[in-house]
Amino acid sequence: KYESIEDGSHVEGDSVALAGRIAAKRQQGSKMVFYTIQGEGVKVQIMSQIQHYGEGEEEFFKIHNLLRRGDIVGVVGMPGKSKKGELSVFPSKLVLLSPCLHM
Repeated sequence: KYESIEDGSHVEGDSVALAGRIAAKRQQGSKMVFYTIQGEGVKVQIMSQIQHYGEGEEEFFKIHNLLRRGDIVGVVGMPGKSKKGELSVFPSKLVLLSPCLHM
């Protein structure tokens, strides 16, 4: 459905919601965080930027300091593609559903 999106852009009017376990977390400066979430054998990149986050700047830093690899999260956001062409979700909301206690 989202294969026709150009690299480096996202669909403004569309919204997707998904949940999965954080397989990887990478930070690009203080205002951009990448997550790879996995669920049912499928991996999706979450590209969280402070300007797209709908909960405000304080909540952005609070949730990203809380989330760790292995946690199960819920994501609501816009579908899009990164500059390298990887299908991603640009979240407006992230929710910790279940923390990982073994890491």
